[in-house]
Amino acid sequence: MFITVSAVFARPQTEADLKPRVKIPSEVILNDPTVYTGTLDNGLTYYVKANDTPANMAELRLAVKVGSIVEDDDQLGLAHLLEHMLFNGTEKYPGNELIEILESFGMEFGPDINAYTTFDETVYRLMVSTEDEEQFASGLDILREWAFHAVIDEEEYEKEKGVVYEEWRLGLGAFSRMLDEMYPVLFKDSRYADRLPIGDMEVVLNVPVSAIRRYYRDWYRPDLMAVIAVGDFDPQEVIGQIEALFGDQQNPDSPRPRQEYSIPRHDDTLVKVIFDKEAVHSEVTAYIKHDTRPLRYKEDYKQLIARELFHDMLAQRLNELEADKDAPFKNSENFSITYNSDISYIGLSASVEEGKQLKGLNALFTEVQRIKQHGFLPTELERAKVNQRNNVYTAWKQRNDRESDVYVSQYLDAFLTGEPYPSLDWEWPVIQEYLPLITLEDVMADIDILADSRNRVVIFTGPEGPVLTGIQEEDILQVLRDTENITLAAWEDKVLAEPLVQNVPQPGSIVERRSIPGTGITDIILSNGARVLYKVTDFKSEEVMFLAVSPGGDSKVEDERLISSMLATYYMQEAGIGNFSQTDLNKVLTGVNVFVETFIDTNFEGLQGNVTTEDLEYLFQLIYLSHTAPRHDDTAWELVYNNISDFVKNRENSPKVLFSDKLQKTLFNDHFRSQPLTMERLEGADSEEAYNIYKERFKEGGDFTYIFVGDINPEQLERYAEKWLASLPAPSAPEIWEDSNLRYFEGSPSVAVEAGTEPLSIVYQIWTGEWDGSYAENYRMKSLAAALNIKLNEVIREEYSGTYSIGVQSYTHYIPVNEYRFDISYSCDPNRVEELSARVKEIIAEWSSTAPEEKYAADIMAAQRRNYEQSLEQNDWWLQQISDAITIGIPAEELIAQKNLFDTLNPQTLQETAKRYFNDDRYLQAVLYPAAQTDMDEPESEAMEEGEEGEEIQE
Repeated sequence: MFITVSAVFARPQTEADLKPRVKIPSEVILNDPTVYTGTLDNGLTYYVKANDTPANMAELRLAVKVGSIVEDDDQLGLAHLLEHMLFNGTEKYPGNELIEILESFGMEFGPDINAYTTFDETVYRLMVSTEDEEQFASGLDILREWAFHAVIDEEEYEKEKGVVYEEWRLGLGAFSRMLDEMYPVLFKDSRYADRLPIGDMEVVLNVPVSAIRRYYRDWYRPDLMAVIAVGDFDPQEVIGQIEALFGDQQNPDSPRPRQEYSIPRHDDTLVKVIFDKEAVHSEVTAYIKHDTRPLRYKEDYKQLIARELFHDMLAQRLNELEADKDAPFKNSENFSITYNSDISYIGLSASVEEGKQLKGLNALFTEVQRIKQHGFLPTELERAKVNQRNNVYTAWKQRNDRESDVYVSQYLDAFLTGEPYPSLDWEWPVIQEYLPLITLEDVMADIDILADSRNRVVIFTGPEGPVLTGIQEEDILQVLRDTENITLAAWEDKVLAEPLVQNVPQPGSIVERRSIPGTGITDIILSNGARVLYKVTDFKSEEVMFLAVSPGGDSKVEDERLISSMLATYYMQEAGIGNFSQTDLNKVLTGVNVFVETFIDTNFEGLQGNVTTEDLEYLFQLIYLSHTAPRHDDTAWELVYNNISDFVKNRENSPKVLFSDKLQKTLFNDHFRSQPLTMERLEGADSEEAYNIYKERFKEGGDFTYIFVGDINPEQLERYAEKWLASLPAPSAPEIWEDSNLRYFEGSPSVAVEAGTEPLSIVYQIWTGEWDGSYAENYRMKSLAAALNIKLNEVIREEYSGTYSIGVQSYTHYIPVNEYRFDISYSCDPNRVEELSARVKEIIAEWSSTAPEEKYAADIMAAQRRNYEQSLEQNDWWLQQISDAITIGIPAEELIAQKNLFDTLNPQTLQETAKRYFNDDRYLQAVLYPAAQTDMDEPESEAMEEGEEGEEIQE
């Protein structure tokens, strides 16, 4: 069951609770006074803030206020290619030295080293240690090198083109083809329509190095840059370092103007119907352009609050409408996007069933017209206000635990858009001041934009077929005109005024208690047999995370009931709980910051979620009701069944789905439980069966282990455990999972699927077998996967330019038997599958026979130590370790003391582990090829015939 409310109101509140408490004398939105910001003489801006979450770490950014939008006609794609090139060497750090230094610090691509390019900006990210002065200084120094001292070597440039080309290839498919048709309509008559960041491959592959050097010379200059540093440091020292490193750089004598580009408005509604034979579902989206509204003064902030209230209320209405089994749309969203300082979008989108596209559009804009005619109701506004107030209040209480990257995002927006960056100490009093003053009339500003036919773009997307191809532009425009000319009844707001729990149970008791040495974990047994483990932390104020597990899962369900079991928790989520439908539940829990969902996996069932400390008892009540009061509702079942069937009937349109299905079946010996979900199988699902399976798996709460981690009051938690958990039914008999004989393949099968219209292959190389099940061996296997990931990216991506990214994963299973799996996966040119897969196996063979270089083990150990130290202060990490201890049977003390294994890793260990597990006697190679009739013509370049090189940039 899924229950989520991002709102407030754990206790009854009235308008009086929202009255002003603090007055802010200034009318200007005040920037956070703890942020040090300034502009150097050369125009470079800096933002520096001290923040100790996470401890001993800092987030660094180099932001350049240019992207693909400023490219000349011979540079299409070079802003993005330049971002790649900066990782290929600078004056101070030539070649791969820059990457080698960062990896020696334990930094990893993705979480610690990253970059991205958009239309209007390019941003480089490093997450560095402040405990290590050399590492922090190197981080700032690398930002300077990127900014001003890139070495754009012609040979490296030609090689890196291949990496970008493979990135482009990876994005090919129905989605990208539909985007290619959508952008010219959405960005009609603007430069944005033909300046997509990925670029034009004909240009990328053939333009000379002089073009990218010209881009770097023109646009990478101090007056278009910002350096952002947030972390556990002395800000004055950091400012001094920024001034020393960046202050001596000069702008060109005659700099090119950084022109701002607009997206033209239009007086009519633009329409586009886009279909693709590989698309798997249908969507309706409406975008409405409007002028970006300034955010400078308190009155602007009040209007922003009013707009957020509007969008919250609209979302609630649409969610309530789609809960009807006959609703012509689902998964609705209303959105507001600030695109740049000139233009923003608001809009609506929803998934629709085939044949219901026009009905879905009609329903969405009928509700827009209802709001335009009647507005919202006072009860709707009151709930939205309470939600808004609580969101800011919770953030304010957690302000001292805010992670550095959250602040960085604020300062990036400030630099790129000019928005202010107030502190939560400013926002919280202002929210208290303004919320009571906002009226129903105040929240209506956006409805006039949503209902306006001007500057509107409506786009239908979906699978190719007679329904979508038969829809004409005039059909869509007529639906919109029809909704503008109807008279509608006012909305009726129904609220079920009942307590969440009708009959409060008699509490049980705690019968046993112990502490797990060296972990801070308390372990208690309740009178009904339930086990509760909890750990009190101070990592994040008001955060409590929760997980409960019990053995059994789908393994206890007969094959003929399996599909009903797969839908059981989704059904219960939509049905609600007790006397409350999901809609009723959302309303009664207005203001309660709680999330609970249930799951049934292969061998376990359980619950998981989170809650604020103030609302902890609501979490326990929802756990109690999830066990004792599941709700059977035919309307909810029809909704679930229709949603699933709409997805299933078109899923095989996707080449990647066809490939995944075949791979999954082969991986598990074509076992019944590894079969894909088809319409034929779905027809075997039954609401009564799903309901009964749910009750079977969850009725005996005494069979569960409940885990809580976070900002917990132990006495309070134990009291709630006695009241809401110990009162659950005790197990009638001990239960354990059953062996369904689901095993990995034997021998060396192969999979080859031909599907799709793009020149794209996806390759999986998989090794399986048995292992001893020890935690130390699990550590060695994961370390080997991480080390191989580095090596294979160096060779397959950098030397061969064969892929955008290659990934190595190790999977270890304890239930029902100890089995392992190593997956190596990548996308590539179909003509290079044999070459690249053979080279991967050669590298595996080399590592199995000869110990790799020392640097691989050293870099992995450095990353492990870094990640471990950060994880020790994260609630979700502790929750996962305790959960693993319960489900796989390894003592929590051993899991939490994993750092003791780090020093055991060395090149010899990697070689021995590779030799043990990369056994070609159980090897599977699976390849997705394009369909045989595919036109394989691609952009050509002499460089594509050579080896190419690049660094893995996760974007």
